[in-house]
Amino acid sequence: VYIHEQGLVRFCTAKYEGGGKKTRKNRYRHLTNYSLNKNNKNFIRNIDADRDDVGHKWSLRALRAWMQDKGHDDAKVWNAIEDLVMKTLLAVEVPINTNMQLHVPSRNNCFQLLGFDVMLDAALKPWLIEVNTQPSLASDSPMDKRIKAAVVTDTLHLIQVREYDRRRLADVVEREKVARLHGERGSGRTNTDNVRRREVCSGQRTALSGMTEDDLEVLSECEAEFGRAGGFVRVFPSEQDDAKTLHWSRFFESRRYYNILLLEWVTRPREDAGLSVAQYFQRVLDSQARSKRPAP
Repeated sequence: VYIHEQGLVRFCTAKYEGGGKKTRKNRYRHLTNYSLNKNNKNFIRNIDADRDDVGHKWSLRALRAWMQDKGHDDAKVWNAIEDLVMKTLLAVEVPINTNMQLHVPSRNNCFQLLGFDVMLDAALKPWLIEVNTQPSLASDSPMDKRIKAAVVTDTLHLIQVREYDRRRLADVVEREKVARLHGERGSGRTNTDNVRRREVCSGQRTALSGMTEDDLEVLSECEAEFGRAGGFVRVFPSEQDDAKTLHWSRFFESRRYYNILLLEWVTRPREDAGLSVAQYFQRVLDSQARSKRPAP
């Protein structure tokens, strides 16, 4: 799960006043929607991409700088927003995973850019308004264009669009479908691999012990993806906070093998942190070879 460091902040064009029937119908006082507030005569439009703290639409970075300047605990607010995002995604993790299993033929050809609408109340507590599965990427101001262009650019770098043969992929998918209908495994994994995965998911052994080449490929892809993040910050697994990663991992409904593998990798002992995935994998292979040697 990644959150981009940039975003848009929208303000009402009339000061909020609670209570009383007179204020209820004033939408400029209760709604921050740009499509609505731009029609208010008091709306101040952004005309300079470098002045992102002017008018009724700011950049997220400008808001955080303002909060810090005013003595607010910006880190606390941002952590609360990260928690809100994680809770939201955990609530839909099972149906998302189920639909991926049904409709996504490869783990490398699916991603989702979500737009989270979050409101801060008077105590700076974040509240989720909605999640847009197709966030607007239209730009009608210089600041809009700068921020959204950065998000789109970083997204395309992050997912690393790959060239592939559509007909060849369709053939592979069809062969795997037929194999499953005949009770065979279409993934190419051996029975030993499947037994090992079940043992990992049931907590009988660790995922990093006895890693396969497929495990190596998954971890290498994750590390490479992290290196291309640009303005995206990885919040799960956390970049630096193992305690936060372990905290959120407890709330998944099912223990999935790749989740466990990645969790163990990012929370591995600090003395192993300097090893690349390939180096760590080679050390595992060397250890396995030594254990199979006959005793002298």
